[in-house]
Amino acid sequence: MEKFCFADLTVEMNCHFPLLKNRSRKYLLPPDDKRKADITIDIDVNEFGREMFHLPVNLSDELFEYTLAGENFYRRLLSFNGMMLHSSVVEYKGRAYIFSANSGVGKSTHTHLWLDYIPDTHILNDDKPAVRFFDGVYKAYGTPFSGKHDESMNLGVPIGAICFIERAKTNSIRRLSPSEIVPLIYQQTTQPIFSEKHMGILFGFLDGLLKEVPVYKLGCNISAEAVKTSFEQLTGEKFPKEL
Repeated sequence: MEKFCFADLTVEMNCHFPLLKNRSRKYLLPPDDKRKADITIDIDVNEFGREMFHLPVNLSDELFEYTLAGENFYRRLLSFNGMMLHSSVVEYKGRAYIFSANSGVGKSTHTHLWLDYIPDTHILNDDKPAVRFFDGVYKAYGTPFSGKHDESMNLGVPIGAICFIERAKTNSIRRLSPSEIVPLIYQQTTQPIFSEKHMGILFGFLDGLLKEVPVYKLGCNISAEAVKTSFEQLTGEKFPKEL
């Protein structure tokens, strides 16, 4: 077992295959670290069938371990004032801006356009960031569970805003009400449907999050104008380039 730090939690984990091992290196703690594990993960891929998790039966053992390790971590994160939000997160001036959408809509495309047009921006996590209330602040964290291109940073920063994306011919953005937000977030997180206790924890967490963090819906195309629309609303700053 090795020790890691994910989302300010000490995670003791066995990495049996290269994918999980390689992607977790930047989160590795020194061998002499004395912290007790908050979460322990040791996946035996032979104990489970792929169909139990609605995964392709021909999925490799390496990908299966990686997928189950992420699922294990995010389900247990609920007990530590946290959740996963399927999204791409850009870090700018010490704030995290979270862009969430169904697969294929273009959240990664939009965040990478931020990198193209806005200096000093970075991808914090490009698929499954952790969102956690820690030290009195709602933060977004990079984790090893970061999509096919493994874009993540071992960093946690306060959340500036959450933005749900939908495709549109023209660019527009509006702030959402709590009644609009909850179904959108619920679709993009790990759902503890078999535990009434953890369902209560999840909705309690969302109640606190939505009191502190503004949430928007962005209708956008793939353009610099789309970035300008989201950037100026979410950060309150002027877009740094002339269009």
